[in-house]
Amino acid sequence: MHLNTEPGQHRYDFTELKDINYANNPIQLSVQHDVYSRPSASFVKSNSKPLCLDQELKSDAKIRLEGQAPFTINLAVRKPASTKVVSHTITTNDKEWKLELPVAVKEIGRYEISIVSMSDISDCEQIVYETDKLVTTVEVVESARIVPVSQNRDLCVGDNLDFLLQGKAPWTIE
Repeated sequence: MHLNTEPGQHRYDFTELKDINYANNPIQLSVQHDVYSRPSASFVKSNSKPLCLDQELKSDAKIRLEGQAPFTINLAVRKPASTKVVSHTITTNDKEWKLELPVAVKEIGRYEISIVSMSDISDCEQIVYETDKLVTTVEVVESARIVPVSQNRDLCVGDNLDFLLQGKAPWTIE
């Protein structure tokens, strides 16, 4: 018997049973089952701003979630030049989730955050299609700092004060 695979609740009523040996045998049997839609997750907004070193991994990237909440999302964070992958599991009830992971980034450079898998309350998992946008990147830059070149405490009128600027130009110094 082929069961309906469209999402929704389906009921099958059996009214008679027969085979080559038995004639019509009236029966009253009902079978009911639920078919859940597969959930999905994809980035609807990629990250557009850099993060400073030693900050938590928070960005303006957004993930759209389809299905029935609560959602469980498995994410992977890695630097493209590295084989080290750090996994994170997030649970949310929202249909749109802004990328915020409770981990401080300790190295400058580009990081890839990808959706590895997701499921919803039905425990159905996402099927990944080629058109799904499952990766965003975050650029981690050195925090802006100003450091004196010399450690002289006593200076004379006319002496130059040299400073080293760290971070990414242009700088605003007040």
